[in-house]
Amino acid sequence: MSGPKVSGQGRSKDVGKLIVVITDASYHKVMYALLMTLKAAALGVQVYIFFTYGGIMRLKRDLSDEVGLETEEWMREKVKRGVLKGSLLRISELLASLSRMGCRIYACPSAMAFHNISKDDLLEVVSGVMSPTAIITEDLLEDGLNIIYV
Repeated sequence: MSGPKVSGQGRSKDVGKLIVVITDASYHKVMYALLMTLKAAALGVQVYIFFTYGGIMRLKRDLSDEVGLETEEWMREKVKRGVLKGSLLRISELLASLSRMGCRIYACPSAMAFHNISKDDLLEVVSGVMSPTAIITEDLLEDGLNIIYV
C-alpha cells in the first residue's frame, strides 16, 4: 500500500510518512520544526510528532508559548517580542493547526516522568503518550518513512 502522491514538474512520487522527534524546548527551534511539519501535512504527508527530553515542556499547558531560559540568550528577547507582537507564531496555535490537519502528537512517557508531568498537564491536542520507537512498524517502513530529529 502506498501513501499519498505529490506531483510537480512532471514528476509524481509517494509522499510516505514523517516522524518528527522534538528533543529541544528552544522556542525558535520548535516553532520552525512545526512550521516545516505543517507544510508536509499540507502536502498530504501522514505526520507523527513526538516530544521528548526538553521538548516535552512545549506540551505543558502553562509553558507551550513561554520564552525562557531554554531559548538561547542571544535570541531570547527578540523571540519574546516577536511572539508578543504576533510576528512569530505561537507554538500552541501551530500544534492546534497540526492536530486539525490530522497529525498525531505524542508525549514521551520517560520525558514526562523525568520532568514530573502528568497527562492532565498536557495540552488537549496531545493524541497520547507513546515512545517514539513504538510507532516504527513494518507497515510504516513499507510505505516510506522519514524521520526528522530536532
